[in-house]
Amino acid sequence: MLEFIFDSDVEMYKFMLYKIRDNEHKKQVIPQDMLGRTLAYNCFMPRLSNKELLYNTFAHRDKVNMALSISIKQLSDIISECSNQNNLNFKYEYEISSIFVNDICKTQENIVDFIGFLRRLTPAFIAYDSAIFDTYQILEMATAGADMIVINISYLRAYIVCMLVFKENPSILEMLNIDVFLQKLAQIKANKVLLQYHIKDLESMLVEHSNNLLEFCYTLGLIPLIYIQTQKDFELFRNKDMLNCIVADKYSLLPNETLNFMYKDSIQTSQENIDVVIEKFRDS
Repeated sequence: MLEFIFDSDVEMYKFMLYKIRDNEHKKQVIPQDMLGRTLAYNCFMPRLSNKELLYNTFAHRDKVNMALSISIKQLSDIISECSNQNNLNFKYEYEISSIFVNDICKTQENIVDFIGFLRRLTPAFIAYDSAIFDTYQILEMATAGADMIVINISYLRAYIVCMLVFKENPSILEMLNIDVFLQKLAQIKANKVLLQYHIKDLESMLVEHSNNLLEFCYTLGLIPLIYIQTQKDFELFRNKDMLNCIVADKYSLLPNETLNFMYKDSIQTSQENIDVVIEKFRDS
């Protein structure tokens, strides 16, 4: 279990430090309760909150749905070049059922604006794919007009480790110094007594956080897409009935009873048991 908790690499920790500080800054500018009140004026409500509609939309094993994964920069370029402001043309020969907005980078772009543009300019369902670790982020996406949220368990593991390091060294977040962070993390891992003291907290935090985020998504009408990488990821969730949508890199991890999303690059042979194939956007 120790390796299972601490298996994140340096780049992931660096990205998480950035996202955590950025999220805290947003909370200071617009507190969560104030952000929540804006939902009453939201013209782009989530469109897949009804479970029957969700399955009717994607559960067609005889016809695999195609989704498009696109980065913030790529999306920004397309919107800037769009000559017809009433429609977006991604120049794909097949119908795109959903768009995954990939925000796995450091950017100063306003993601809320981009989600809003997509809701106005395309009928496709919108999924936000980033490091989700806070209910504030989910609320922000609900106000923006997203339909789905990708919850990546790997990022959650990195997040709870960050919380442990911050607990021991609160100043690291403001410093945003990855070298200091890794040094403090190494000290914690080397101190067996301290590590054993914290390890149960880490395990329970991971379970609590995963389930709280899942439940909060459903509360706001958003569909959580759980991105799993190991069989142990399933064990985090208490209510398996809430696991309606799974994203996985390995075909062997896909359950039979859920809606299954998989990246096209990861599909080796059969597409059986795959409901949505996600293709990464190709720059022209």
